[in-house]
Amino acid sequence: MKRPPKNGSQQARPKKHVSNTFEITAEKRSRSAGADDAEIGFKKPPKTHSWKTGQSGNPVGRKKGSKNKKTVIISLMEGRLGRKIPDPKKLTAQEAMLWKAIQKGLAGDAKAMAFAFKRYDDATASSWGGPVITAEEDQQVYDALRAKIRREIEEE
Repeated sequence: MKRPPKNGSQQARPKKHVSNTFEITAEKRSRSAGADDAEIGFKKPPKTHSWKTGQSGNPVGRKKGSKNKKTVIISLMEGRLGRKIPDPKKLTAQEAMLWKAIQKGLAGDAKAMAFAFKRYDDATASSWGGPVITAEEDQQVYDALRAKIRREIEEE
């Protein structure tokens, strides 16, 4: 229920003009569209809005000194233990969350411990440099296998 105006008089409000938005957009499109933009639509953006040849989508790039996830995880897991977070103002959200998971894992939380070890294993597994061969016998087998594979590749 509408309230009457405070001054007691019934004033008629002007009606808002409702325009047909389809006519306006079609009009704008016909003005802006050139011969090159004949087919504009789903997955067909206008040529004027496409990237220029050689133009980067991220011209500024990554900040200097920023670390990737792998480096952060390895440094946190292999770092010395302390009572508190080392200067929380300098930690990113990712570092703080990983630090908290490590702290909870050290306190005995099994899920946090599994989470931290999973991230650490993923980070260290991707930097695998090859097999670690300890015995001389194993080294001979490995060298023979490599020689056999090289011969097979050369024959093809």
